[in-house]
Amino acid sequence: MTKQTYYLFMILMIFSLAGCNQDVKQVIIEIPYKEYNHPVILGDEMFINVNSDPSKLYDVDALIQYNMKTGEEKVLYESEYEESAMQSTQVNEDWLVWVDSSVDGYYEKILAMNLANGEIQTLAETNPEYLTLLTPSLYKEYVAWTELNDEMQVEVKLHNLETNETISVGNINEYSLYHAFVHLHDNKLLWTDSDNGNGYYYLYDLENKSTDKYQAPKHYPGYAKYSNGKIFAIHFDNNDWTMQDFGYLDLKTNEYHSLEHGQYINYFDSSNDRLAILDDEHHFYFYEFQDDELVPLEVTIMEEINPMHIFFDPEGHLIIYIDEEDDTDHSRVGVIYP
Repeated sequence: MTKQTYYLFMILMIFSLAGCNQDVKQVIIEIPYKEYNHPVILGDEMFINVNSDPSKLYDVDALIQYNMKTGEEKVLYESEYEESAMQSTQVNEDWLVWVDSSVDGYYEKILAMNLANGEIQTLAETNPEYLTLLTPSLYKEYVAWTELNDEMQVEVKLHNLETNETISVGNINEYSLYHAFVHLHDNKLLWTDSDNGNGYYYLYDLENKSTDKYQAPKHYPGYAKYSNGKIFAIHFDNNDWTMQDFGYLDLKTNEYHSLEHGQYINYFDSSNDRLAILDDEHHFYFYEFQDDELVPLEVTIMEEINPMHIFFDPEGHLIIYIDEEDDTDHSRVGVIYP
């Protein structure tokens, strides 16, 4: 397939699928790369980490800006690591944030670009002597993450990109993969922790700079998301992923609601009033809260693809990794618009 034919096919694919559901705009976007991480969308532009050198299998070493209508590409950043796994890209109208990482994960740094002038700054770096994760969350001019300090204490960091000020808003008592993730949304910063056999959610208010603490139903709440007065998380008693409780705490009523999908779920994400779930057999569920009731939304895009991973970007697009059965030199990305 020629490059021109390739882009024409991509454009036809976009417009043929865009009108298939009046309530939910859904598209499949083809990108000319086999390996990629964390595509996010702003207008007609996709910002995505890709493998720029196919001879280096599984390397993800370049951050590009990809126009979904014209197929034009612009390289924004190339990894400084010989074997790289760039990831965690997030974008809004003013800022672009991502993680440059070595494949083994010991070397990581959070980078941020001012979209107005293209200037790049480093927000944080890991200590390669200790394996920790940098998992930033972008909201307006704020970026949050967890970071191991010199006293071997894991802190929850909040950075203002406009003032270039970084503060610590809390400490994590029991650091694990469950508690490595933070979430910024609706002027709130959410993280989780465990202490004395109990699990907790912590919600920091960006405006009044106060933190509220809520008890979770199990010892290890993880991967938590805050959306419209609700805290969603997967909860565990131990390291057995299959023995989990997925649900949400409604802060207005202080009631916890357990949600069952399959034997267990592999992924979930929430944005505003929408909730997306993939269960253990990669069955996809898509809901919207209407009058505090979860209402299923029709998603016809799933009739054509096998979803492998899902997440919402900061602009509210649901990004869907597609499991490709054919061995090709390109990939497809599913997108459900806000």
